[in-house]
Amino acid sequence: MVAETPEHKLKVCIVTISLAGGGAERSTAVLSQMLESKGYEVCIATVVDAVDYDYSGRLYKIGSGKKAFGIFTTISRLLRFHDFLTKEKFDLIIDNRTRSKTIKESIYSGFLYKGHKVLYVVRSFKLSNYFPKSHKMAKKMLARAIGVIGVSNAIAEAVDKRYDYGKAIRIYNPVPLDQIAQQAEKGEVQGDFIMAMGRLYDDVKNYSLLIEAYGRSELPAKGIQLILMGDGPDKADLQFKADELGLTKMIQFLPFNPNPYPHLRAAKCSVLTSHYEGFPRAVIESLAVGTPAVSVDCQSGPAEIIRDGYNGFLVPNYKPDALAQALNNLIFDPELLSRTTANAKQSVAHLDIAEIANEWDAIIKEIV
Repeated sequence: MVAETPEHKLKVCIVTISLAGGGAERSTAVLSQMLESKGYEVCIATVVDAVDYDYSGRLYKIGSGKKAFGIFTTISRLLRFHDFLTKEKFDLIIDNRTRSKTIKESIYSGFLYKGHKVLYVVRSFKLSNYFPKSHKMAKKMLARAIGVIGVSNAIAEAVDKRYDYGKAIRIYNPVPLDQIAQQAEKGEVQGDFIMAMGRLYDDVKNYSLLIEAYGRSELPAKGIQLILMGDGPDKADLQFKADELGLTKMIQFLPFNPNPYPHLRAAKCSVLTSHYEGFPRAVIESLAVGTPAVSVDCQSGPAEIIRDGYNGFLVPNYKPDALAQALNNLIFDPELLSRTTANAKQSVAHLDIAEIANEWDAIIKEIV
């Protein structure tokens, strides 16, 4: 164990794809802020040079933001990163990347990280995004690491079961309540609408289900719009689906915004319809601004956040009629809407950044 003294702060390197775009990237930025608040010396190593979110610590760029063309360019970047890790002598590396490619992860695990203490973070229930297809390689990664963090109970349990690991630890994604409250005040949004936010990847977020359920609900006829906030390759297909259902005038597609909170606060509720998640920031951030959430019961996260009738509703996945009915029940019952709105912020108080920072601090001090 490395003792922390006034002369030696524990040095942590967080490795991530980028600091731009989605919930995992936002969570990485928040993690850097939490660790710095606990007295760690933080460095973030990014594969792609893209930043949307406020972060703490130094930024090291593994890549330039441009795709690495050719094997020699890739090797050069990896060797430079290896030299950087060797020189810096970090007490801990926290790997937040997706890690699905066997050869690439054999290089990271067996070469770049050799001799370092590494903690892997798994941010999605789809474990194939975070471990290679080769079961043997995945087990090697786990054997070389000092631990695995799952951002939900379901993820930690799934890692233990699939890889016969038995040591995965759950630490929930945090929500910086004060910071979000301040950002929510930076704009005023008018109108009657519900909202979903995230990348427009239908294979993950399943916005097709949301559009279909919205069309079957009473909301369009009552003048309550649906806002989809985010960018992605499926925008045109989703707009076409909205047009097919005669909903073009009722569904707004807004671009990604690093500060979605004024819109989120003004929404009557937020909606999540993903095929799979980890511990969805879209849900906890909605509750953090006082907006109840309606979510499908996908693996994983929503069932560990939402309590039916208390801060929103949880409905079976892939059931558009059930989702439509849940939206009707919430939006058109003034007492229920008022109660879930009143309970929303308190329901995520245990996820405040200060609370989760203490959990990270305790785990790092235990394992390093």
